Amino acid sequence: MKKYHVDMEPADCEWCAKPLPIVRHWRTLFCNKDCGNAYFNKLAADAAAEDRSRLKCEACGNPIKGAKRAHQRYCGRRCWPSKKRKIAPD
Repeated sequence: MKKYHVDMEPADCEWCAKPLPIVRHWRTLFCNKDCGNAYFNKLAADAAAEDRSRLKCEACGNPIKGAKRAHQRYCGRRCWPSKKRKIAPD
């Protein structure tokens, strides 16, 4: 199987839009490793931000705004101890 093609159509880098060389591997999408890393880091950051946007507080049920981590469980200090405290039945 031929890996490098000379007669490929001109294409641009997916990240920085610089033109790719005409002689390249048929799956080449980026002009260098830095562009590829930046592209995939952005994809991972967007996925994590989407996960954080769906978080709801376990105590009050309100959406958690400004969550820094995807495993955050409470919206703030007010709700955190309220869920931890259990009222013993009489």
